[in-house]
Amino acid sequence: PVKMYPNPAHESVNIRIDDPTLGLNFIRIVTLAGKVVFEDKIEPEINDFKVPITFRQGIYIVQMGSGDLTMFTQKLVVSI
Repeated sequence: PVKMYPNPAHESVNIRIDDPTLGLNFIRIVTLAGKVVFEDKIEPEINDFKVPITFRQGIYIVQMGSGDLTMFTQKLVVSI
């Protein structure tokens, strides 16, 4: 239902929500240690967006969901 590309990412990562009925309203990118490095709200009518990479090279977890419920997680590799 959600696609992320490119992965590994360099300057930005594109995210496409193929199933708008999911009702996702947040995106969060966290380190493997659990530190939040990016967080934003998702507008329900937007299915394609770009997240700028402003954090260091490494492995991160992308979380998307609604309210307190995380409905999608995927590993994101950031390389230079």
